[in-house]
Amino acid sequence: MRGAFFVSAAFLVTSCAGVSHRDSFAVPAPPDQTKALVDDSVAELVKLYPPAISRVLVPTGGGGAYGEGLRSSMRQAGYAVIETGKGEKPDPAATPLRYYVDQPIANSYRVTLRVGAQTFSRIYGVDEQGVFPSAGWALDLTGAAPELIERANRPVAPAAPPAAPPPVASPQTSFGDNGSPGAGGWVVSLTGFPSENAARAYWRATARVRPSWASITPRFVQTGSSHGIQFGLFQSSAAARAKCKGIRAVRCGAAKAV
Repeated sequence: MRGAFFVSAAFLVTSCAGVSHRDSFAVPAPPDQTKALVDDSVAELVKLYPPAISRVLVPTGGGGAYGEGLRSSMRQAGYAVIETGKGEKPDPAATPLRYYVDQPIANSYRVTLRVGAQTFSRIYGVDEQGVFPSAGWALDLTGAAPELIERANRPVAPAAPPAAPPPVASPQTSFGDNGSPGAGGWVVSLTGFPSENAARAYWRATARVRPSWASITPRFVQTGSSHGIQFGLFQSSAAARAKCKGIRAVRCGAAKAV
């Protein structure tokens, strides 16, 4: 069991001064720890800034593996990432993003993201199992748009309770080993993603806050230019749609299993 790791609010806030409007920096870290920090950073960005409508200006140098991973993962999530320092034409519509990753005390990391005028910071502990968040994200939303404040304060939906077993057969709640559902029944369908990478990034981020999703094998589908996610196998469309409760970031409904 991981030990307690306490951090004061003032300790988090002090990181805000570490990110300038021009520079970004990240301390070197082992690959697995860097990936964990990047994944959690992108998950928070996806929650606050919809990838499909966000253009972000990210610095090219100074961030090492974290900076490279952040830019790559943001692109996979569907962001239009514009890198500074590569001679690209400035885009006045792009939102500048800066980051600062340091180790304020032993066996810890502090990630601070500055997106436009807003600053987000989080402390992580380190143990033999890897990196783990010691607290939620501390958000400075001074002067933020109402839409951003609403997304930041949107409650995390609790994990859906398990479906009651039918009288005869137990319901199949996930896909088989080959990723395809059996004949008949209904699946939960999440649609409206611009790419398969964006759909996969959404699934990874959502599985972090919905533990019941972590053990499910989703199926990534494409209809025309739209990409989607399907999962589960239910005996009725109503049972499948019930799993959409609390899902707001994408369109969620039921589809006939094939």
